[in-house]
Amino acid sequence: MRASQWIGIVTAAIVVVGSAGIAAGPAQQEERRSVDGLVYDLQHPEADRRIRAARLLGQNKVHAAVPALMEAATDRDEDVRLEAAKSLVLIHDRRARPTYVLLTRDTNPVTQEKAVEGIINTYVGDESGFIQGLQ
Repeated sequence: MRASQWIGIVTAAIVVVGSAGIAAGPAQQEERRSVDGLVYDLQHPEADRRIRAARLLGQNKVHAAVPALMEAATDRDEDVRLEAAKSLVLIHDRRARPTYVLLTRDTNPVTQEKAVEGIINTYVGDESGFIQGLQ
């Protein structure tokens, strides 16, 4: 094949891949919301909305949302509790330690594992934690 034919094939492949990305674009757009709005959504009647709010707060490591996420960790919905635990682990704030202890007794084993991860990260990964003390 000639170089011009290869260029045509590569261009066609890029157009096909690019158009697939555009079609999927709206579903993949980053959701932008205010912190106050997300904290408010942690108490929304719909569990999916509470889960999404907890996830976004964790992904953005919003330390100001830690008290609200700690409260969400006691939610009646186990998926909300799990997402709150994941977010607290991502944020890595020492204030969440009592919540981690509480979540070690959760009915969902995955939430329990996240709580243990949070406890370990608090004591081992912290600058003043166990590892630093050994050094």
